[in-house]
Amino acid sequence: MEIVSGCTKAFACLSPFEELVGFFPLFSSYIYGLPTDVPSIRQATASVLQGFLEDGVVAEKYRGRVVGLDFCGDLSARPNGQISVFTPIFQRVSLPITVHFGEYAASGSPEELETLLSWYPRRLGHAICLDEQRKVIKERGLCLELLLSCNVQAGMTQGGFANHHFGEWLACDRVKVSLGTDDVGVFGSGLSNEYRLASEHFGLDQKQICTLARQGIEAIFGGEEEKERLRQVMWI
Repeated sequence: MEIVSGCTKAFACLSPFEELVGFFPLFSSYIYGLPTDVPSIRQATASVLQGFLEDGVVAEKYRGRVVGLDFCGDLSARPNGQISVFTPIFQRVSLPITVHFGEYAASGSPEELETLLSWYPRRLGHAICLDEQRKVIKERGLCLELLLSCNVQAGMTQGGFANHHFGEWLACDRVKVSLGTDDVGVFGSGLSNEYRLASEHFGLDQKQICTLARQGIEAIFGGEEEKERLRQVMWI
C-alpha cells in the first residue's frame, strides 16, 4: 500500500504541469525512495547492475540491433560540466550517441554543453537553452530531436507552440529536425499529434509535413542500406 500511495502522489505532481522541475522529483523523491531497507536496496542494486551487464553482452552480440546510446535523465544532478565523469566511456564507445542537450537552465551551463559536444553526439534532444552552441550544431549538421508538447506543457519554452524553437530550426538548412514525444505516457500526445501541432502552428501543408518526416531518415543510427529502404517506403 505504501508503494501505491507513493506512486499516486508522484503522478499527482504532473497536474498541472507548470514547470519541468515537477517531473524529475518523481524519481528522486518517490521512485528512488521505494527501496526502504538494506535487503531491498541490495536487491535493487544487484538487479540494475545485472541489467547493465546483460545490456552490454547483448550490445556486443547483436551490434546490428543495438545501434546507439541515449544519455538523458536529471542532468542537474551533476551541474556545471560534472557529467565529464562519463567522458571516458563515451570516448571509447563505438556506437552513435544522442543526448538531452540544453533541456533547461539548470542543465544548460556552457561547461556542460561543451562536455556533451565533446562526445560528438549525432543527435541532440530538446536544444532549448543554447548560446554559442548553435554555431557548432550548424557546423556539424546535427539532428535535433524536438518535442513540442513536452516543452510547452512543462513550461520549458515560453509563448506557446507558435514561439517554440522548432520554427527557428526548421528554417535552417544546415540541420535536420526530427519530431518526438518525450513522452506519450506523461504528456498524452502521440507522434501523429505532434505532426498535427507542427502543421497547425507553423503553417505546414501535407507536402511539407512529409518532407519533415523524411528528414529523420538521414540521421538514423543505421547504415546506407537501411536509409535507402526508409526513403523508398516513406512518402516522396
